[in-house]
Amino acid sequence: MQGKHSLSIDSFLMALSRFVNRRGSPKEMFSDRGSKFVGAELELRQFLKSLGYDPVNKRMIAHGIEWHFNPPYSSHRGGVWERQIRSIRRVLSAVSREQVLTDESLSTFLTDVERILNNRPLVPVYDDPDLEVLTPSHLLLLRGQIELPGNMVNIRDRYTRCWRQGQVLANTFWRRWLKEYIPLLQLRHKWMQNRRDFRVGDFVLFGGKGQSRGNWEKGVIVYARPGSDGHIRDVLVKTTSGTVRRDLRRICLLEGVEDSYVL
Repeated sequence: MQGKHSLSIDSFLMALSRFVNRRGSPKEMFSDRGSKFVGAELELRQFLKSLGYDPVNKRMIAHGIEWHFNPPYSSHRGGVWERQIRSIRRVLSAVSREQVLTDESLSTFLTDVERILNNRPLVPVYDDPDLEVLTPSHLLLLRGQIELPGNMVNIRDRYTRCWRQGQVLANTFWRRWLKEYIPLLQLRHKWMQNRRDFRVGDFVLFGGKGQSRGNWEKGVIVYARPGSDGHIRDVLVKTTSGTVRRDLRRICLLEGVEDSYVL
């Protein structure tokens, strides 16, 4: 997650350069048709064409970024990622609106948010007895990330006030975003007509009060109770700490198992 000082094309290109410097050059990028994105794509194309035809530059051009744009006025075509961007932007705006942040505090807060987002569960590792899941961090870093606790600093410690403010903001973002993320996954099939019921063996997420930052409540359904109409109404979920009963309105499948949800 990169902060930008303006909505200009130059500012976006500099943010993209920082991303490439840290993560490497992406093969594909997806976005809406915002003018700054379209303009940046055109500038990148012109830059690559001006490099010439020596072997090194040919290789750069051959491995250039392929940019995919949604059709105009059709943000729904982005699917889950487009709705996630709106949700994250809305929560970020609400959390930081009344805060006075320095550049250093803001950049640290954004990396905390990036860590939260990249530690979200994508797909389960079914043969793992500890109910582990694959996350974006596993794909980016080839390992998972341990979430740091947000209560490491004494509230009376004046010398770490800015750092403590960032931790409070990160915890607030986690709580508010979690309330939107699970309903977001529940609604991701609104364009589909047929949806199967949850069943035994499904790996699910569920929200709960008091979840510490980065602590995802997850488990495997071991029993599904049907209602009078034959459809499942509540389930028993096996977690690492025991078995809990959950209503269907409180659970969802993981983000990366979307295809298995539809008949």
